[in-house]
Amino acid sequence: MITGAGGLLLHLSLVVGLSVLGAALFMALIQSRLLTWLDCFNVAAKQRFLWCIALFPYCVGLYAATLVLTPALTHEFLSVDHGHLHSFQGHFHWFSWQGAGVALLSAVAGWKLLTMLLRRSQQHHYLRTLLAFSEVDSTGCYRVESDIPNAFTLGFLNPKILISRALDRALTAVELDIVYRHELAHQRARDPLRLSLFGMLIAVFIPPARQELYAALELLIEQQADAQVASQFRDPSLVAATLVKVNRLALRYQRQRPDFSACGFCTTAIEARIQQLLGSDHGRAFPIPSFLLSSFALAAVGMYYANNLHHSIETLLHYHP
Repeated sequence: MITGAGGLLLHLSLVVGLSVLGAALFMALIQSRLLTWLDCFNVAAKQRFLWCIALFPYCVGLYAATLVLTPALTHEFLSVDHGHLHSFQGHFHWFSWQGAGVALLSAVAGWKLLTMLLRRSQQHHYLRTLLAFSEVDSTGCYRVESDIPNAFTLGFLNPKILISRALDRALTAVELDIVYRHELAHQRARDPLRLSLFGMLIAVFIPPARQELYAALELLIEQQADAQVASQFRDPSLVAATLVKVNRLALRYQRQRPDFSACGFCTTAIEARIQQLLGSDHGRAFPIPSFLLSSFALAAVGMYYANNLHHSIETLLHYHP
């Protein structure tokens, strides 16, 4: 049995972990409807909503932690009875479902962290290998000695643009300029870093939901870069034609881009990207006033029922030998 602050921290970690996983499971159950509902918004608004979905479980976990640390929130604003705090200090039993839960959550979190660190190490080694077999030109773009026609941006804090020699030989000067401008947009926005951070946040989701969310953000980032390039040309259809051409060249190879948080010019979802280029992004903007109002309303409801929620958590964590 662990007493004092140690017991409180273990109880707190259990509450936060279960809250995060529960919220992630809830979002996974409704995310298909949410993604369908997002079709009426523009690309920028969709990206913001995806980040909100990814952050939602952690907000729920933070709120649950607040209930544990400030347990007696009553109908009066932040009226705290500090005596209730001692109910969590001192009775954490390892040989109970609470102990098994903490051990399981710690093992899962450790495995996720180890996997992410391993992937980051592999990506860093992969980038160094590519740069070793590349030559940098006057624009700062790396020309990779490869027979696979491809172009992508890789790296977190200082992303690099890499274009294969095969793609360089297959495209015209105008088409190659379109590819370079597309990757330059990724580089300036540090999109590989954004994808990596998003992937870390959604690691608590179940695999199907995690893959769907990651693919959705990846597509939106590509569409955003396409739109920036199209704005620099009078004919967006030229950008769409270049996309189709590069995709046709890359489909000859099973692996079109590295299996990392990289932003490649060619993706399998070219239909949506072409529709974005040839159409117009007149979707709704992100509803900031409505979003803030809804957030404050949910916070007010949570504050109103905070005392009952705390007692529910206290009952759940109470050890019965």
